[in-house]
Amino acid sequence: MILPILIPFDAYERNRKVASFLKAGETVLDVGGGITGIKLFTKNPVKTLDIVESDIKVDPGEIPFAEGSWDVVTCVDVLEHIAPKDRRRFVDDLYKVASKRIIIAAPNGSKFHEEAEKRLSAEIRKKGKSVVFLEEHIKNGLPTPKEANPKGGGNVFYSGDFRFSNFLFRFQLYESGNVIVDKILLILKGIVNLLANLFLYPFWFYKRPSQYSNRFYVVIDKP
Repeated sequence: MILPILIPFDAYERNRKVASFLKAGETVLDVGGGITGIKLFTKNPVKTLDIVESDIKVDPGEIPFAEGSWDVVTCVDVLEHIAPKDRRRFVDDLYKVASKRIIIAAPNGSKFHEEAEKRLSAEIRKKGKSVVFLEEHIKNGLPTPKEANPKGGGNVFYSGDFRFSNFLFRFQLYESGNVIVDKILLILKGIVNLLANLFLYPFWFYKRPSQYSNRFYVVIDKP
């Protein structure tokens, strides 16, 4: 059993926030949700759709449902893994299968954020490692709120500071190579997750973007 309060802050923040926009009883398709997605944070009937293990496994770019099949369609940290030329079609497909609302969250595509991710990736590669999702961010470029909200009219807001998020990410990745030390580090990482989830989350969101904004959220209510 996964305790949501102990998962890494970045995952906790985005999934809890997206789930907070659901109304009781609404059916939800969580595109890119993997095994759990937003399920950890809602009692609503949710099905995850993804190209990896999930409730509904599909080929890349495939959303095999008729128009208005779901009350709400959520999409958390997926746009950055889609080539820019394909993003508009993907968002249109999300819009099509939702009858009430679309909720999209993604890393905020600013010049400062993209440069920081390139530095972080280079740092990791120097240690002989790589992080697949980070490399995809760099290859595709981070999305912007406009790409998630091409028709306008959606409610847009922001969260966090990518400098702090990258610091937490480095800490989560760190291993000393010593079995005992790494066991202690694992406990410390859990404590950091707990404290961040309890005390940072309530203050992590705002309306006006800054050059350090970590993530954007777009909530689109259909007419």
